[in-house]
Amino acid sequence: MTVQKSKDSKTDNKKALKYYLKHLVAAVICAVVFISIVLFFLGLITRHSQKLEVPSFAGLAMEEAMDLADANSLRLEVTDSIHNNRMAPGVICKQNPKAGGYVKKNRRILLTINAISPKYVQAPQLVGFSLRQALSSLAASGLEIGKLVYVEDIATNNVIGQYLNGRALPAGAMVPQESSIDLKLGLNAEEAMTYMPVLKGTTYQQLRNVLAEHSLNLGRVVFESEVSSYSDSLESFVYRTVPPYYRNSTVHMGTKVDVYLTKDKEKLNYVEPEPEPADSLDLGDIADLNLD
Repeated sequence: MTVQKSKDSKTDNKKALKYYLKHLVAAVICAVVFISIVLFFLGLITRHSQKLEVPSFAGLAMEEAMDLADANSLRLEVTDSIHNNRMAPGVICKQNPKAGGYVKKNRRILLTINAISPKYVQAPQLVGFSLRQALSSLAASGLEIGKLVYVEDIATNNVIGQYLNGRALPAGAMVPQESSIDLKLGLNAEEAMTYMPVLKGTTYQQLRNVLAEHSLNLGRVVFESEVSSYSDSLESFVYRTVPPYYRNSTVHMGTKVDVYLTKDKEKLNYVEPEPEPADSLDLGDIADLNLD
């Protein structure tokens, strides 16, 4: 009798275990199916897998840009304006996100257009400050860095003079926004060297600032054949420089760097040769501007 009860108890336990396992497996399957459905519809709602390549709006009038945006399921918004004599009034100068990037459908593209007349801003006080501080002040004022002219002085990269179009520029004077301001800087012969920066991939618009941050000047600018307009130049990038970059390479402060720009990303694989050793410092060669 006791043996029979034990067998019945084991049989009931096995049935109960099968019952719970069966329902557990069913619950897991239902959970997986439910989560898959939720993720599927979430992907549809957020367009998680739908990416659109951003076209270039640079150089287009707003009417043309709107047609292009509609064709690519994008939205446009004008957020700023500058004045550039090299472009027609009213056309688009800059965009964010940049052309060639990937965004979701109906993404808003922020535009900067070329104003009909220039906006004027006050020239900041730069004399007496360091080059780094001067670059920051120029950017905050909507102005650009021009040429760096080095003269012998005890304090390297101390701003001695500020100039516009070769003439001394007093602080507070009203100047067109985006104007290029030249700086006269001190140079101690014992601190005359600077590292050559990595410029490969740098855009045309970024060049002057990147070079100035390393106490260098922009020299000759050479565009490849596929860069046929100003709009194209805004999308071009550096693939080669003279002097070329190599690890820990140094050049004299104020050196002019020639750059070669392209829109062909394959040319980023170009390997620059190592430069010859630098000659001795000649301040007369570096300070080649005739500033008042």
